Amino acid sequence: MSMTDVMIVKLDTNEDIVCKMIDDGKVDQIIVHKPLLMRTVPQISQGGIIEQMTLMRWIPFSKDCQTTIKKDKVVAVSNADDILKEKYHKIAVNYERLDKEAEEGAREEVMDPRESSLNVNPSTSDKIQKKLKDLADYYTKNKTIH
Repeated sequence: MSMTDVMIVKLDTNEDIVCKMIDDGKVDQIIVHKPLLMRTVPQISQGGIIEQMTLMRWIPFSKDCQTTIKKDKVVAVSNADDILKEKYHKIAVNYERLDKEAEEGAREEVMDPRESSLNVNPSTSDKIQKKLKDLADYYTKNKTIH
């Protein structure tokens, strides 16, 4: 198996993935290594409209560094320019660390919204505290809507 340099893979879903591709010899699929979804957003500047680009995990919360894509889902494949390669490498180096941070964030205990909404100034009247608690109870209780 050989690995390519940084590539841009355009999918039939109109997603652009920046990755390294692995040739496993299979005819009907490609393997992408550390795929990052490339999003561009138009921004208005003094010089006109420019495109801002961001790279993010293509499949968030996956522990895999490689993903298989069926070739019939690929519209085009192109080499990335030097600037995109540099950005890709900066993010891809931290691929595993990003996984660990996401995992740790998912493990953190989530506070009860009723508790956090009741952290009011001690000088607040009991009447207001009761109203806040009633609102919190109303919005956090399990309800069935018909």
